[in-house]
Amino acid sequence: MDTTQISSISSAGTMQIGTAAKAESAQPAAAAAAQSESGAVTQPRQDGYVKSNETNAEDTGIYSKETISQAIESAEERRAQTFVNMLQKMLGRQGENAVISEMELNEAIRQNFTQEDLDAATASISEGGEYSVDAVATRIMDFAMALAGGDPTKIDLLRESVQKGFGLAAETFGRDLEDMPEITHQTYDEIMKRFDEWEQSYQTDSAEE
Repeated sequence: MDTTQISSISSAGTMQIGTAAKAESAQPAAAAAAQSESGAVTQPRQDGYVKSNETNAEDTGIYSKETISQAIESAEERRAQTFVNMLQKMLGRQGENAVISEMELNEAIRQNFTQEDLDAATASISEGGEYSVDAVATRIMDFAMALAGGDPTKIDLLRESVQKGFGLAAETFGRDLEDMPEITHQTYDEIMKRFDEWEQSYQTDSAEE
């Protein structure tokens, strides 16, 4: 190979290297220009784990006293509302049976009830019946005592829940509480008496200690 050919090859190689270098240097500039036109900002890539400064109780499993108190209070409110709803339905059913039992089986009543319906309603609110004063009062007090869990400080709250339940039952009938059937008043009086006895039992225990 002569000197002319070697010079020619050398020149060609130099041109290729120079062209490649220009192309590489032009890529960042082109990317920057495209970024400028689009308005987008590309953050530099970060490899590896980045620790977050934000933590919460659910992630750490650590709860403040305030959070725990709020959770307990919320749970108690839900249980109390469940109690009220149960009362409303039970007392409503008792009231319905009382109203039905007092009906006279005339032609208008026969369209919706039979004599057997009236007899069953009367039996349900009579002594020993499912909706008698004693039966309803016992179920309500059993529920209340279960909710209290042996804590006498909850008695007043549960008493108020019972009173609210009676009021809602009356609203279901579109009446005031004083206009409800007599058995409703008898049941209310019996339950309030049992609440008083329940509360006094704790006072007696405290005095003996």
